[in-house]
Amino acid sequence: MRIARITTPLWVLMILVFILASYLDSERGTASVWRLTQTYGLGFLAWLVAAPITVFVGFEQSRRQLGWFRISIEICALIAGITLLILAIMAFVIAPYWGVAPADLFAGNRLREWIWDLLIFAVALLSGHVLGTAYAVASPDSADNEGGKILVRSASRVDIVDIDDIVAASAQGNYVALVTDRAEYLHRTTLGEMKQLLAQYGFVQVHRSHLVRTDAIESVKRGGGVPHVLLQGGKQIPVSHSGRQALSALFEIPSAAA
Repeated sequence: MRIARITTPLWVLMILVFILASYLDSERGTASVWRLTQTYGLGFLAWLVAAPITVFVGFEQSRRQLGWFRISIEICALIAGITLLILAIMAFVIAPYWGVAPADLFAGNRLREWIWDLLIFAVALLSGHVLGTAYAVASPDSADNEGGKILVRSASRVDIVDIDDIVAASAQGNYVALVTDRAEYLHRTTLGEMKQLLAQYGFVQVHRSHLVRTDAIESVKRGGGVPHVLLQGGKQIPVSHSGRQALSALFEIPSAAA
């Protein structure tokens, strides 16, 4: 519905531009504005429906990061559907309105007259992809996960991080670094949101800025200095007083040893 509210005014503007251009291009501007309105209004009627659908398809393709094969199949199906819609409008709306037979209307419709339809389709699809990419970058969701995976979005790609591979999550400004044995992924969310998401996977908060997976802890520092836990892969995470208490309760060890 939001896409339709954007594309409908653009559809009206496009028709007005065609009317003005045809009027100025006619001999001394003698073309009937009303007749031009009828011609272009009916000629592009299909795009009142097809444009928002095309933008939405492009938006979803970009947002879901589909492969080229799946995108190609969807585009072919969309083109076929829009073509059938245009032909149906020509046969059941335009032909009766102008009082001509559909066959005569089809016969007089040359291939070059479909160029504008192709251009509108391309612009609408690309606009959807641009909107989808902008949405993914501006509004990533920490709950955007399925099957134990988190989609970490950036301007150029989407990394699929398996939650089972994460050993720690650390707050870094407006992001949370998801730490694995191989790499770190900056995910735009808050540590509080990640804590809620990862609680069911055995994560505990050991510091105001850090969560760790309990089964990834290899050792807990004892004695003086800054207390920390050592994780699989050699990552060291500082532990606060409340974190020491949480670890003491979890592993049933004296808090002083944590």
